Amino acid sequence: MPDNLQNLLRDRLGITRLSVIPNRYAPEGYRFSCSGAEALDWWRQLRTLVEESGYWPVILGDDEETERILGVADSEDGQPVQEILTEAASQSAEQWLTEREQSLKEDYGTEGEDFLKTLRGEWPEQANGMTQFTIPYDRLESGRPKDAVTIGLLPTTKPWEIAAILNFGGWNECPDPAAHVRMMKSWSEMYQAEAVGMNGDVVEMYAAQPPGMRDQALTLATQQFLYCSDIVTQGTETIDALAAGLLGSHIWYFWWD
Repeated sequence: MPDNLQNLLRDRLGITRLSVIPNRYAPEGYRFSCSGAEALDWWRQLRTLVEESGYWPVILGDDEETERILGVADSEDGQPVQEILTEAASQSAEQWLTEREQSLKEDYGTEGEDFLKTLRGEWPEQANGMTQFTIPYDRLESGRPKDAVTIGLLPTTKPWEIAAILNFGGWNECPDPAAHVRMMKSWSEMYQAEAVGMNGDVVEMYAAQPPGMRDQALTLATQQFLYCSDIVTQGTETIDALAAGLLGSHIWYFWWD
């Protein structure tokens, strides 16, 4: 471990024990465990040190989730990080969204121009936005914080590069790593959105400047549907319901089946 990182974490936060995250496609990262109840507080403290440490914190989930998401980056199935970043830079987020829309039209058997309109609905009287991050919690059973989760420290100061470092995506309907990089970078610029947690099939982000107007929220909701259709088709059911939940909401949630 670099001496500057070790000294910074020890002196500022009292962290003295870190394990290495091996990565055949990028410089190694580091990890430590904490309770689910403490995870967000640790993330916030580590986030304030990013410019000094050079490492971005990300909540990776419990032991099973952590091993699953870290496994690709150290397997032969991955892709060099710089190759992913170069691929991401070769196309804008807008271009990728246009291609994604056409791909989903074909998947849904809908070639008409009104494809997205079929997923619209009435603006709900009551919005159901995300009120807390899910990865540190046992949502399927007790809903209580998990006994232990892993926080990773990955070698970048740019949150949109996390997906490239972890080689996240490229299975089922989950976009490939370069697409995650494109969309996260675009949302960082537009909404100051940052990756907070990633496990095997969930991405959670914090947006410091979420949309404050209905039309802005609808534009973002459409983008998020194209990026992660499951949050509508298996979640909010309509783009308008998703938009209502995003209006003024700082927590973004994505899940792929």
